Amino acid sequence: MLTNEKSLYQAKLILECLPKEEYALIPQDVIDYLNQNAEYDPSIQVNPHVALEKQNIDTKTYAYLGKVLQRIQTNSNTSSTTTVATASTSTATTTPSFQTADWERMQKENESMKSEISRLQTELAQSTMKLGKLTETEGLIHTYESLVSERNETITKLTEDNVKLRGYINNTPGWIRKFFMKDINLMLDGK
Repeated sequence: MLTNEKSLYQAKLILECLPKEEYALIPQDVIDYLNQNAEYDPSIQVNPHVALEKQNIDTKTYAYLGKVLQRIQTNSNTSSTTTVATASTSTATTTPSFQTADWERMQKENESMKSEISRLQTELAQSTMKLGKLTETEGLIHTYESLVSERNETITKLTEDNVKLRGYINNTPGWIRKFFMKDINLMLDGK
């Protein structure tokens, strides 16, 4: 959003793009006011070959242009609506005129676009958070899978060692087994 002075500068640039006969309709005190109060800003540009609706025009600028149009209409003392052409000097395209209703409509569209952008930014932030949680969950799943794999390998190794130990115990003479293992209740060969 531009400051008042920069909005005046943007309005001045738009008005300077008008054809001479339409620019001549602007009261001299309005032009003087613009020249005295507008703040030059090289980043503010108006392309006379592109319709204003497609350019980044500030809402304050539209409001000020609406006041200029009303001033022109009151100065002309006519009942017909005086239209001020847009900044387009292109002969190939016809652009809509500056009228208060158009400015109000464009301001409403601009506000609705801003709210839509805000909503989309909020959705993007929420999606990014969900994506972060999903990535974290995937990491936990991979960790769980590796732990299960390690556990299965350990169980397999212990089972193999148990089978070897049973073999050693079964090959030991019976009197030695009874002497050393009288208090241990072992099931050898499933018995």
